[in-house]
Amino acid sequence: MVPESVNLSDLSEQLLVDGVALERDNNALHQDLMAAKDYAASRGVGELGIAVLDAPPARLADMRDIAQELARDTGIATVVVKVPGTAAVVSTRYSRADLEKAQQSLVVQPDYGVGVRGFADSLAHPLPVGLLSTLLLVVIAAAVGASLMRIKAYT
Repeated sequence: MVPESVNLSDLSEQLLVDGVALERDNNALHQDLMAAKDYAASRGVGELGIAVLDAPPARLADMRDIAQELARDTGIATVVVKVPGTAAVVSTRYSRADLEKAQQSLVVQPDYGVGVRGFADSLAHPLPVGLLSTLLLVVIAAAVGASLMRIKAYT
């Protein structure tokens, strides 16, 4: 549920202008997020909207509702809603699993622009965890096998 304190129509209008919406005017942050949005586009992430709220809603689950409403109202494929300490993302282009992995960059990075760039990098090149795990096991098995062969050769 979207809290009454969040002005969805104002945020939607701002997103439709240039893809960045701020609850409170902050020109430096706006410019940084515009540059981060351009970076995301250069990485092939596609259409991205970024809305920044001054404080998280009382229920963090409402963040996703806000993002969904903004995406619905604007038609933007991927919408990020960022507040201090957390973020919510919805997308018609990416799976929820990919978004949740990439979202960590938004959550852990206090610099919002850097967080959006990390988010874009994660979406542009998601790491196939299963493949990496398999490769790591093969390397470990090969190292153990080589060590055992050396030990056997010396005995």
